[in-house]
Amino acid sequence: MRGQPGPERPEPPPWQPPPETRRRRPPMALWIGLAAGLLAVQITAGTLAYRAVRGDDEEPRQQGITVAYGERLEVPGVVAVRVLAIERMKRLPPRHKGARPVSAYGVWLVIKVVVTNRTRSDQTVSARVLELEDDRLIYTGGGGTASSQELFLRSALHGRTLRPGETATGALAYDVPRRAKPKWLRVPHSWAVLDVDDPKVEVSYVELEP
Repeated sequence: MRGQPGPERPEPPPWQPPPETRRRRPPMALWIGLAAGLLAVQITAGTLAYRAVRGDDEEPRQQGITVAYGERLEVPGVVAVRVLAIERMKRLPPRHKGARPVSAYGVWLVIKVVVTNRTRSDQTVSARVLELEDDRLIYTGGGGTASSQELFLRSALHGRTLRPGETATGALAYDVPRRAKPKWLRVPHSWAVLDVDDPKVEVSYVELEP
């Protein structure tokens, strides 16, 4: 007796690795995010290295121009300044007989200068605006015991008001540490500035050493 054919067997599915060994591919968005992050890190590192070489992390000292000792610094429309002499004093000589000299905490650095008002209005000369600077510090006059120090100088320039185009010769006094050696007179490009250490304020310089 002939045997009857049994039911057909289905073909086995293609072989696949077991679930525990199958690798899952990260979504495409994740790959794109990782690549962008690595690129940003490399760009930032390169920029910092470039700045370190160029020194861009520090504010440039010279924002305007610098003239040599004895030369006239001209800030158009603002002021003209020329340093004539520099002297160190332990005490400022009194302006009038019988008055007491003024002692400094450190030493008085007296700068004899010529100043011309180049604006179209009256301006007052101030040792708080015309500052001194070395490689590390800035020295400002007109503070503490120095608030009236210029009044004791016979050729005081601090507090003198100049008309447009008027020129005055006088002295500005600064109380600085005994070992301080300021190198520049800082001249801002505005009479109204009381703190020219602001990096946004353009500043020019007159050298204090021949």
